[in-house]
Amino acid sequence: MPYFKPKLEFATAEMKGGKGWCVRATPPNGAPVLLGSFKTEEEAREWIKHKSLEWLKEFEGGRHA
Repeated sequence: MPYFKPKLEFATAEMKGGKGWCVRATPPNGAPVLLGSFKTEEEAREWIKHKSLEWLKEFEGGRHA
């Protein structure tokens, strides 16, 4: 049976006190990482859409170094 590594999940999250938005990156079996500080949820979604892959490459590169 092939082994499939669960992928890291990205989601938008409202910051405490309603002071903007961030991106929550949750690795499998790991603690979530909060990224960025965005004025709107849409800005956070755009970061996920356009920047998350680049961030993931750096994140995984740092973990395996």
